[in-house]
Amino acid sequence: MSPRPTVSLRRCGPARLVLAVASLLLAACQPTFNWRVVRTDPAPLQALMPCKPEQAERSGVPMTESGVTLRLWSCEAGGLRFVLAAAQLTAADDAEAAWQRWHQASQQSWQVVAPSAPVPAPPGSAPGLRASWQGSGRDHQGRALPLRAVYLAQGGWVYQAFVAGQARSAEPADTFFSSFQGLGLPPVPRQP
Repeated sequence: MSPRPTVSLRRCGPARLVLAVASLLLAACQPTFNWRVVRTDPAPLQALMPCKPEQAERSGVPMTESGVTLRLWSCEAGGLRFVLAAAQLTAADDAEAAWQRWHQASQQSWQVVAPSAPVPAPPGSAPGLRASWQGSGRDHQGRALPLRAVYLAQGGWVYQAFVAGQARSAEPADTFFSSFQGLGLPPVPRQP
């Protein structure tokens, strides 16, 4: 039987050893959720997002009779997609009808398995919190996609925030939903 080869750290050299240790340290310094404050200018809202969001804007979205400009901030971290969207309404627009239309359109877009109405905010909630919703839809490949969303309205603005994906824990979504600032909102309750 031949002897097993052994690896000696002396033969690896100090440069390789330093490179290996540096690689391990670098990997440890890159957390899955790298929370940062996101300002949603011109909307008067700040939120924590777990990654640097991409921004998009779409005009003529039919949430109202005249259409609105929808602004979106989204990113992916830990297998979850975090999205915050805002639209400014005119004085003539009905905020309640706008976010109801928004919810219906979102359920179609998410290919929700069993469409349902959002749960209205409980009495005594902050003035901006309108409703929350939890359900399951389908991603672009037809796989089941757990979803959690909230709808807010205040000061001529309507907001939708949602988290999509299979979470290992509720903590990332809870952190995201409880971070909204600028509206005087308490943490958003989780549905049972």
